[in-house]
Amino acid sequence: MYCNDLKVEIPDFPNREHWFQPNISLELAKVKSIINSIEASNIKDILLCAFSKIIVKVSNQDSEVRYTQKNKNHPDGIVFNEMIKTPLEYIISLDENINRICANTKIFNGDSLTEIRKISDNSLDFVITSPPYINTFDYYLYHK
Repeated sequence: MYCNDLKVEIPDFPNREHWFQPNISLELAKVKSIINSIEASNIKDILLCAFSKIIVKVSNQDSEVRYTQKNKNHPDGIVFNEMIKTPLEYIISLDENINRICANTKIFNGDSLTEIRKISDNSLDFVITSPPYINTFDYYLYHK
């Protein structure tokens, strides 16, 4: 199948029909093909974040924290609507002064025991960490 001259392939994975309605699988595949065709990394990154954010909402998974299937009977077009709404919400949020951090930042991505050795003593004012948080979510189960 082709969408605007882009090849659209619905990925095959176990239980796809259990977790996604056929119309949703097709819409997600179309959106992913379009995102993959974008060369501007800043635009592609925000669209991939939005794509990731909407997956559970448009799936048959009950919620972010409940790994159970629920027939949500999603209408045609929900993926496209969410992919318009979500990046716009991101852009509005990023444009608000309340979300701006006026400071020098450096991002360390990796094993904290390795990365901590790259940081000079008494050089940090603030640290943000990312999951996993033990026993909060079964991240693999909820996001596989």
